[in-house]
Amino acid sequence: MANPVVSISHVANVLSLFLAYYKSSQYISTAWRETAKSFANYKVAFNKVANDLEKNGVPLGEALKKHNIFDDDIIVILDAGATAGEFDTVVRDVIASVKRQRALSKNVLKSVLYQTILLFSVIIISPYLLYNMADNTAKGSTLRDIQIQLDQLIDLIPFIEVFYPFAVVGAALYAFLSPAIRMQLVNIISKIPVVGSAIINYQVGLWCNYASLMFGAGIDAKEIERLLRPTLINNLQDGFFKIISSLDSGWPVAVEPVDQHDPRAAIPDIARSFLKAGGDSGLLDVQLKELSSYLLEKAADQFDIVTQIFSTFILILVGMGVLLLAMQVYLARM
Repeated sequence: MANPVVSISHVANVLSLFLAYYKSSQYISTAWRETAKSFANYKVAFNKVANDLEKNGVPLGEALKKHNIFDDDIIVILDAGATAGEFDTVVRDVIASVKRQRALSKNVLKSVLYQTILLFSVIIISPYLLYNMADNTAKGSTLRDIQIQLDQLIDLIPFIEVFYPFAVVGAALYAFLSPAIRMQLVNIISKIPVVGSAIINYQVGLWCNYASLMFGAGIDAKEIERLLRPTLINNLQDGFFKIISSLDSGWPVAVEPVDQHDPRAAIPDIARSFLKAGGDSGLLDVQLKELSSYLLEKAADQFDIVTQIFSTFILILVGMGVLLLAMQVYLARM
């Protein structure tokens, strides 16, 4: 499926301006036309939405989905708010939710950016450094063996020494920009104990954040699970699917894992407790909103700790590499 027309980084700004125009005119189609004037990249798409609403009588959700304006989960929330007569409130909630998600994502990215750049620098520079250092070592040394292997690789793939840095950077960018590969990487990384806990809390927190808006807008639990499934790693997908598909037995039974192999066990205990309490009390949207705040704050703290550990590990790794190379050269000259 193609990416939405509106970049996730612009969703809050677009909806904030749209809401301001909507409040002044009380017409959704007029608000989209006015908003289009301020966003040249989205002007054509927004005007098409306005035309469908105004001239063709197409419902808001259908018009937004037809022109792929936002992600499906946002479209469903906006459409439900318009249908329920609580459009202003729902739009404000979506804006606040998106801003919070973006702020947390930026903090996580900022905290690991330096370490990631350092790690990729080591990956890119190491082969050249090892190859050149080998000339100063004795025959039969480890570095000489590495040099021989690299020479064979150069003979096998012409000009690989020129294209190697671009290949590494290109692969990294492709993995970052591809949602499917990015999710696979997250699935792999989530198996690391400390990192996995932070990722689970972060993803469950975001799930609860959007689910609270959807439940509040009157959207069915099965539809919520379907829409939010792509935002989760595999074991959490299975866990929430199992809970929602077991709701005929009631929330207290649906959230409880039968054994340690039950996919529901992957969901944090506190999340299952809040789901059970919210489902029993009929205040699920409120409980999920509170749970989201707690889990996202906890995830932010955990990511800070993970960043410190990762930073220390990278520095130790680089230091050990430099020390070993220095010893190799020194011993070769004795």
